[in-house]
Amino acid sequence: MDGYCLQGKWNAAEKFLEQMLSKGSIVHAYSYSRLINGYCKLRRIDEALMLLEEMSSSSLVPNIVTYTTLMDGFCKVGRTEDAQKLFAQMQACGQFPNVQIYAVLLDGLCKNQQFPEAIKLLKDMEIGK
Repeated sequence: MDGYCLQGKWNAAEKFLEQMLSKGSIVHAYSYSRLINGYCKLRRIDEALMLLEEMSSSSLVPNIVTYTTLMDGFCKVGRTEDAQKLFAQMQACGQFPNVQIYAVLLDGLCKNQQFPEAIKLLKDMEIGK
């Protein structure tokens, strides 16, 4: 599956994941994260979000890279509120933001001219929220 993703063959990667799941193969969070990344690059954010939900229902824990990728995808299509909700969800699940996540959110908020939210995020970042 990773080979398909590296070549940009996202439909083939998706079909391969479906085959793995239908045959009862063990699918790791990494595989989902690669496909989420592909969907985000193609601006198919809702499909990426569905994969995140599928991960959770399969008891797979998304990692910081998965969250960062999806938040970046949300921001790039102007869905900064969804990115902020995912940020809160990530923290509620015990994952703590790193500098890269803050950078993605700040960039998205600024590019979408949401300066008060960006300033609030900067302040929260300073006090370690």
